Amino acid sequence: MIAIIGILIALLLPAVQAAREAARRMQCTNNLKQFGLGVHNYHDVMSNIPALWAWGPTCHLTYVSPQVVTLPFMEQSATYDKWLSLESRYPGRYAENWAAYDLPDNPLTEQVPYMHCPSNGNSRNPSPMFDFAGTSYRPSVGDGMWHNNEYYIYWGGSDYPANARVHSRGAFSAIYWKGFGAFTDGLSNTVGMSEGCNGTEYDDPTVKAGTALVPTIYNGTTAVPLDCFTTVRDPANQSIMLATRRATGWRGLMYSDGRSIPSSFCTVLPPNSPSCMYSQSGVTSWGVFSASSFHTGGVNVMIMDGSVTFVSETVDCGGDFSRPQAVSGESPYGVWGASGTPSGGESRSL
Repeated sequence: MIAIIGILIALLLPAVQAAREAARRMQCTNNLKQFGLGVHNYHDVMSNIPALWAWGPTCHLTYVSPQVVTLPFMEQSATYDKWLSLESRYPGRYAENWAAYDLPDNPLTEQVPYMHCPSNGNSRNPSPMFDFAGTSYRPSVGDGMWHNNEYYIYWGGSDYPANARVHSRGAFSAIYWKGFGAFTDGLSNTVGMSEGCNGTEYDDPTVKAGTALVPTIYNGTTAVPLDCFTTVRDPANQSIMLATRRATGWRGLMYSDGRSIPSSFCTVLPPNSPSCMYSQSGVTSWGVFSASSFHTGGVNVMIMDGSVTFVSETVDCGGDFSRPQAVSGESPYGVWGASGTPSGGESRSL
């Protein structure tokens, strides 16, 4: 009898686990739909969508994410008002204002329910070093990798490609507000946001949640993700990156920080591929950052028309990651790359 009961439990347990994951995945889908609704409500009022990062609501905090400025459009006005209060007390400070960390009613530490995918268990507190409210969701910067040091993007750096058109390569751009009219490939053909795994530390060693250090990813003129795709995994365990290649990516650490390294993703490498940075830096480095989730086989993404779809790890990415990224026109990264560009001249849906 005991043996029979054991067999029944062994048979039922996978089904129970599958049912629970199906429920978690549905919640993640609903959260992305909420973001889509918030972006559309924001556009209805402002005639554009939020910038990837910009100054705060009254221009007194910097690096503020789309997740912050859409709060009042997603029935979170009370939390948004706390950001306004923080701005008034600490004008000119970063969105992750360290000085305000221990203050009562601090929006930095206040969890927003729809920021968290229940399959991503660490997103409520992604690092034991901090108590900031994290996020399971990342805005899309399209198929460009020059997006990931916004100082160079906006002001232009010594190695910044003069002909780069970074604002055209993704739905969200640093200090740049797009109207729906800029989505000439169609809102229904453009990815806006994806799930993203968060690690237990800001230099997490796992492929899905961590970030690898790959100095060859940027050679001064073109970004090359090939090494990120092929060489950062541990041969003995493909879910772990090589210890010598770990970097401080800060992925998902703060939902309030809109800078690309901690908060965005690229439609270059397939979902659940490694994320890689050019230099060992917490928030300012060239890189390619992948969509990821703890669902089996792929990730949920929010399309800019407000719908949500599941994208497989086997989505077409062009097959040749040695090619330089595009600065205009069609993406070199297949259907996945094309889905990230709002105006690349490709009307290819996922």
